[in-house]
Amino acid sequence: MLLNTLAILQHLPVTLLIFCRILFAIHVMPITLEAKIPAIFKAGLSLFLTLIVYNTVPVQLDVTHLSIVGYFIWVIKECIVGLVLGFAVSLFFQLYHFVGQMISMQGGLSMSNLFDPTSGTQTPLIGRFYYLAFSTLFVASGGFHWFIRGLVESFQMIPVTQAVFSEELVFTMIQAGSIFFELSFKLASPIIGVIFIVDCGLGILARTVPQMNMFVIGIPLKVVILLVLLFITVGLMPVYNTFLNDYIMEIFYSVQQGMVPR
Repeated sequence: MLLNTLAILQHLPVTLLIFCRILFAIHVMPITLEAKIPAIFKAGLSLFLTLIVYNTVPVQLDVTHLSIVGYFIWVIKECIVGLVLGFAVSLFFQLYHFVGQMISMQGGLSMSNLFDPTSGTQTPLIGRFYYLAFSTLFVASGGFHWFIRGLVESFQMIPVTQAVFSEELVFTMIQAGSIFFELSFKLASPIIGVIFIVDCGLGILARTVPQMNMFVIGIPLKVVILLVLLFITVGLMPVYNTFLNDYIMEIFYSVQQGMVPR
């Protein structure tokens, strides 16, 4: 191990390129993006994975005749590769924030926002609940280990400095965006549909009994129904997690295919 460490120090420019890709990919992951996770932990994890990659994946790169500007371009390129890989996974974590925002607006809880330390913005209460629940299920089901393994294996598919940002990559990212909105509406539509029916019933009741104050009765009723629906859907979250993990894996490897050198 000592000899390997000395070899890494001798090949520090190559090691730094590996470190940049891993660090930026881990940094944009929502799980590690939380403010409570110190930066030294992310750097330490990235350095540990860099040692693994260097000792398991053959990396042959000659930087002796490379200028500082050329090497800096390589560093930027590896950082972009890491950001793209991390974003492909983190996009689907934001899905639950979007679903929670749609449900909150329809259910009368749009004003009940919480401060999100991840993004530094106000997020809906329901969206934050869904996000934390999915993050827990993602880690418990081995999703984070899968991400780390896929990140290490990316150096076999996309050698250092040889990534190509092709049209296939752009198409994959557009496809990921369309899947994001499609799944968001699919997950939110049952609850939104029930609340819409309740709104229609309250509208008919308001026309039938004009003396009844719909604001006093309607808003608490919608909140109670919304909480009941959330209680019902909590039991289905493991199914959603398995279903969503399949999409995450598919997009993650499709993004890698879009950067494979031709």
